[in-house]
Amino acid sequence: MSFQPVYQEKRSWFHSLDPITKTTWVLLATIWLYFLSDLPNVVLVSTLVLTVAILGARIKLTRYVKVVVSVLAGSMMLILYQGIFRSGPGIVFGSVRLSFEGMRLGAALSLRTFGIVAGGLALSLTTRPKHIMLAMIRLGCSYRVAYVVYLALRFLPVCAADLQANQDAMAQREIKKGVGWYVKSVVAVVITELGKVDDTAIAMETRAFGLYEFRTSLEKISIARSGVLLVAVTAVIMVAHLLWLWV
Repeated sequence: MSFQPVYQEKRSWFHSLDPITKTTWVLLATIWLYFLSDLPNVVLVSTLVLTVAILGARIKLTRYVKVVVSVLAGSMMLILYQGIFRSGPGIVFGSVRLSFEGMRLGAALSLRTFGIVAGGLALSLTTRPKHIMLAMIRLGCSYRVAYVVYLALRFLPVCAADLQANQDAMAQREIKKGVGWYVKSVVAVVITELGKVDDTAIAMETRAFGLYEFRTSLEKISIARSGVLLVAVTAVIMVAHLLWLWV
């Protein structure tokens, strides 16, 4: 089965952090990258985020590459788009002119995504869906909405497993791949998951889910000091870096 960016049981520093501080760290990294548009600084910050994700969450570099490969096509299109519509010196391919400045800007914008993906993987691979739900409730979100998010995260690996099983069955029958092959796979998975959704809804209705305004839980989310330290250090470095660039 192909790699899935869902929770994996491991022993790492990020596994010991609470989802609130991890989410805050990912948001800070995203904001940091958003304010950068020059290629060297984007590469620097993206590499920093990737390093923290690999060391803190024990993410294998090969798995990270598998995820970012899916966005490479969009990155190339962005580089070409910026190169075509930006003015300045460049290179000419027939009737198409690509400016160096535009391609550098496109590359910087694309590399932002690689840094955000690294932070997102560190969060998704080290956080249980149930803890995300409890964190949302602690932050004041309705437990009904939080539970919907929890179910969506729980259904992702189930959908992937059902899709893989369906494709394996079609491969055993020697059905050739094509448009029809993919359509049949998707339709079969959708029908299967709709049946599971119905079963889940009946189970929730049987337990009177949503009847009361509040819902108790045996687990509690506590803010980790090391997570607060990570967020604080990241915020200080981000502010110092942006001020150094702008002043």
